[in-house]
Amino acid sequence: MAIHDHLTTTQIPVRFPDSRRELTVRAKIHGMRVAAVWQVLMSIAGDIENIRFATDQSQGYEEITISFAPTSFESLEAIVDRIKKIPWVADTVLC
Repeated sequence: MAIHDHLTTTQIPVRFPDSRRELTVRAKIHGMRVAAVWQVLMSIAGDIENIRFATDQSQGYEEITISFAPTSFESLEAIVDRIKKIPWVADTVLC
């Protein structure tokens, strides 16, 4: 039996088109500089749909995940390249 057989229609996970992306930026605890990340994102700020912050105390990291409306993958790749050059950034993931 599939998982969807156990969910009501309001609980079925929403699938987004492939053009929707999420960018996660990770830093050591107390190392995240949100203003610096936001400054890099300014050129595509209108495409931001959601922002989530999380902290993993056991691993010693905090992260910000930004969800985008459909936007050009090339624009996001350029943003990722800029963010990766920031010294305090531990990791970036674009999916």
